[in-house]
Amino acid sequence: MEVDEFTNRLVRMPRRRLPAGAAFLVGATLLVFGGVAPVAHSVGGGAGLVAAGTAAVVCLSGALLALVASGVFCDPGRVLSGFLVGTTLRTGVPLCAALVVQVAVPVLADAHVLVYFLAFYPVTLFVETLVSLPGAYRSEQGGELPRSPVL
Repeated sequence: MEVDEFTNRLVRMPRRRLPAGAAFLVGATLLVFGGVAPVAHSVGGGAGLVAAGTAAVVCLSGALLALVASGVFCDPGRVLSGFLVGTTLRTGVPLCAALVVQVAVPVLADAHVLVYFLAFYPVTLFVETLVSLPGAYRSEQGGELPRSPVL
């Protein structure tokens, strides 16, 4: 896909879908962080908070990238491409980052960063999937967005 085509697809997305979905995703992640932060601080002190924050930001980044991919590939003929790109981003970003952080940053590894990845990943996966589903938003004309034959 060329850059111009990508830009055109991003501009044609329903105007409220990406910002509303991203805001919902950020809010859900912050809500979970609010519950995890006291536990992280009591278990690992400052390093525990950094580990929880790192996991939250990485999982949120992967989910936001997948949300953009699902919007860019929302045409009925490109649903499978959107699914594959979104799944790769949603899973690959947190998985690779967790591996790198666990191996390269011993302070965060000692603070149990992988546990925090396991706390944030399912939440971001669920919320990003929920807001990416066709029909999750209404179009500007008041009708539902076209449903995908795959979903």
